[in-house]
Amino acid sequence: MAAPLRMEDLFNLTLRLTHRFIQDKQAIFRERIASKGWL
Repeated sequence: MAAPLRMEDLFNLTLRLTHRFIQDKQAIFRERIASKGWL
């Protein structure tokens, strides 16, 4: 089993953003969501 954040998250099927994603890719993700009109 791989649970880089917490085992509890794994068992509860909780998704969390990683620090790398927040720093490097979150802006790109938000732009894509906005351009598609998904949210």
